[in-house]
Amino acid sequence: MLGFELYAWWQYRAQTIAYVDELPVGERLEFDEALRRNYGSFPVERMWYEMAKRRRVLNPTAVRYIDNLLAQPG
Repeated sequence: MLGFELYAWWQYRAQTIAYVDELPVGERLEFDEALRRNYGSFPVERMWYEMAKRRRVLNPTAVRYIDNLLAQPG
C-alpha cells in the first residue's frame, strides 16, 4: 500500500513540475522545499525514489528537476 501511495504522490509532483514555472514565487519556494524534504530527508521516500529512478519508470524530466534541486545547497 505504501508503494501505491508514494507513486500517487509522485504523479502529483511530476504533473506540478511540468508547470512549475507558472507557479507564483511563494508557491514555487514551498513546492521546491517540500521536494527537498520528501526526496532528500525522509528515508522511505528517498529510498522509493532512488529505486524507482534506477528502474527508469519515472518521468525523466521530473527526475532531472528533482535531482538538480537536491544537488543545490539547502
